[in-house]
Amino acid sequence: MSTIRRGTQIPARWRLLACGLFLVASCSIAAAADEGIVDVHALPQLEGAVEDTSRPDPYRVEYRVPTPQAVTLPAVRKLLSANSWVPYASGGEEHHAEV
Repeated sequence: MSTIRRGTQIPARWRLLACGLFLVASCSIAAAADEGIVDVHALPQLEGAVEDTSRPDPYRVEYRVPTPQAVTLPAVRKLLSANSWVPYASGGEEHHAEV
């Protein structure tokens, strides 16, 4: 029998770390949302809406309207529906007009 060890003896935790790093490096990284996906300034907005420019982020936009929520919400739904937007309903839920 040979008394020479074959290969390098590596503790299991280092082997696991090396395999994990290899796996992370070889997998494709999921695309993160960036400002190139949607131009938020081109989205539909209500008449009379004023953009809140206090936010420095170019990928966020907030508008203020001088009407109460009871009037604004149906107007926003109507505007989005007119621009081919569809209300989200998770699987199995029925879409109600009140939602």
